[in-house]
Amino acid sequence: MDKKILLTHAMAFMLAIGTTHGQTTADKNKPGVSGPLEVRTELIDGSGQSTINYSEDGHRYRMRLNESKLQELYVDDKKIEPGDFDKYEPLVKRILVRLEKDRKQAEKDRAQAEKDRAQAEKDREQAEKDRAQAEQDRVQSDKDRQQAEKDRAQSELDRAQSDKDREQAEKDRAESDKYREQAEKDRGQAQKDLAQVEKDGVQAEKDRVQAGLDRVQAEKDRAQAGLDRVQAEKDRQTAEIDRKQAEADRKMINGLVDELVNEKIVATKAAVTSILLDGDQLIVNGVKQPDGIHLRFKAKYLNGKRTRINYTKSETHTSISID
Repeated sequence: MDKKILLTHAMAFMLAIGTTHGQTTADKNKPGVSGPLEVRTELIDGSGQSTINYSEDGHRYRMRLNESKLQELYVDDKKIEPGDFDKYEPLVKRILVRLEKDRKQAEKDRAQAEKDRAQAEKDREQAEKDRAQAEQDRVQSDKDRQQAEKDRAQSELDRAQSDKDREQAEKDRAESDKYREQAEKDRGQAQKDLAQVEKDGVQAEKDRVQAGLDRVQAEKDRAQAGLDRVQAEKDRQTAEIDRKQAEADRKMINGLVDELVNEKIVATKAAVTSILLDGDQLIVNGVKQPDGIHLRFKAKYLNGKRTRINYTKSETHTSISID
């Protein structure tokens, strides 16, 4: 399947998803449109022709196009003569514009998916690095323990040697008074040497303990960095949900304002400065509307999902509150 066929199928798929949510505000405000617009590409061939089926306002349409030029049209299975195609040109243009919008949105979604995959790969690589570092720390810890064992063994040897030295000194004193003074000096020096050895051993142990503490802190820092990455991803997802909700609220308010203009409740969209719609009343620009209008707007815009819509607009600020 060539790239053109793939792209057209992708647009048709995206459009099918969009229609499950009903009409957009823009579709509702166009004359002659009362039902959801459903478009499905059925055939793309090498000549660039396409067949499109859709329904609108209770009628079924089937058209065949070459690029964007209408070649054949059926309305409710009745063939329309080419001389009457001009009557349907606005509908054809709306379908093509919508397909182009869906194509562009699909491109954006694919680009975002590529970014997400790239980030996931970076996270995986970082996890591999963290595991490698943990293994290095474990190996270093084993080396430190082995070195500590060697130090303790050496200390035992030193103490044993010191004992031998003292025994030899005793022998030297017993053997001759001549060497007694020298033996005393040797013994004193040996004691100093032993004290120094013990001090050196204590400092080495402190250094090893500090090195262990430093490695533990480094591990905690890496763990915290992982938690920070997870929290950042959660924050990004929450921000995306908030953005989509704000966009949906804005579209709903625009639709409500457009309907107020269509109902002649206000003259223009710019004339709307405040709207309050709840279960008891509809107030537009400070004027309470009749019960019949209130009930109709309540059923359409509150529809069991919302309890209150409050909209205010000034020259410098617009506020939307939806409960």
